Amino acid sequence: SYSRAICRNEFSKHQVAIMWKQIEDFKNFINYQEHQRPVISSTTNAVCSGVSNTFTFNSGSLPNTSITWEVQPSSIVTVSSGVGNSAALQALTSSTYEYGTITFAIGNTCSVPLKISKTFWVGKPRFQLPIEGSSQLMIDYSGQYMVPYALGASSDYNYTWVMPAGWTLYTSGPTGSGHSATIVPGSIGFKTIRVNTSNACGSSYSQKTVECVSADECSSQLSAYPNPSKGDIVINIIPPPGDCDPPMEFSSFSTQSSSLVLRNGTGEKMLEKDFMGTETELKGLRLKPGLYYLTVKHQGKVLERKLLIN
Repeated sequence: SYSRAICRNEFSKHQVAIMWKQIEDFKNFINYQEHQRPVISSTTNAVCSGVSNTFTFNSGSLPNTSITWEVQPSSIVTVSSGVGNSAALQALTSSTYEYGTITFAIGNTCSVPLKISKTFWVGKPRFQLPIEGSSQLMIDYSGQYMVPYALGASSDYNYTWVMPAGWTLYTSGPTGSGHSATIVPGSIGFKTIRVNTSNACGSSYSQKTVECVSADECSSQLSAYPNPSKGDIVINIIPPPGDCDPPMEFSSFSTQSSSLVLRNGTGEKMLEKDFMGTETELKGLRLKPGLYYLTVKHQGKVLERKLLIN
């Protein structure tokens, strides 16, 4: 509207200069705001039940402008106060877990409103997926585990692993934290590993039961040939040493089936099959190059062999 009035010579040269200065100031302000992400939170980006969290649009001082804001979806939060460039939000209930967005719009007569949004999480963090990794480990042999990122966690490294007594932990982040870990079991039996995370609203956890089995020196051994392999592999069960007492009943492989599982380095199951006898073949495996873990379970005993695919 200013531009049209200027073209019709409705203002003096002095007034025109002032108007163009206002337009230029507003344009520069918009460019600044687009790069500075000016919506800030008084605490964290989490909105909790019963706790007010104020989001402020850091607009600075600019005359002849108006600021409005809206929250979506409106069904997950209440607005306890909100005037101009400030809005205080609370979660409707403690059981709400969802992302929301608050959008501030600033404008004047020179331009359509500039909208700047900020995403927030309502409630405690939430794990959508379980801990990934093998449900069975051999004592003193390491396993790889990962916990998928939790919605609403305060940071990428805010994951604390809790181990059973005697188990050793190596993580991707600072000591005991991170969303991936290498675990070495140190005691036999069914054990629980747990991962904790938190934000301003509270804490959550995910857990997984892992069975740790012994590596019986007098049991039969597992052979894989060739190893490294390009995809075709022959699996053999080798008899135990003759001086073992008592050895695994080797003849039972011919009368009772065994289960074979192939997992990748992160514990993801790539193949599973049952077989009879002491030999079986894996043909036409289409696997990415890397380290894999081959496990054969028979009569409660577990045989394991590392397998390299190239």
